[in-house]
Amino acid sequence: PQYNLLTNTDISFTMRACNSAPTAECASATVTVTYPYNANDPSFNHLLAEANIDDADACDANGQAGQAACQVKFKDEFYGFDLDSDVLEYSILPVTDNSNLFAIPDDSTLAIFYLGYGVSEETDITLLVKA
Repeated sequence: PQYNLLTNTDISFTMRACNSAPTAECASATVTVTYPYNANDPSFNHLLAEANIDDADACDANGQAGQAACQVKFKDEFYGFDLDSDVLEYSILPVTDNSNLFAIPDDSTLAIFYLGYGVSEETDITLLVKA
């Protein structure tokens, strides 16, 4: 049967192997390959989000992510979702200036923390978040 890459149909085939002895002995096995099709990429409820840090000076200068004072707080609700019900993993893409000053300690939760060094007050920073 013909296989369509835009489905979740398993690919099954039979593999046969034989030795090269004069009386060939062969064995067969059915192989099934499952390749789930991702019909819906992860998305965010908004293309852009604005956020702030309540008190960046209260963050640990040793870069300890996870302190409540260091959490980036979104102005409006901001979250990722996947219509295929795939499990989301969040990360910060290291392509913008100062992205290394932020972390997502638990990649299953969109909770971003400032690491506590390198940013002065009233500084705008762009972060690209991937789900």
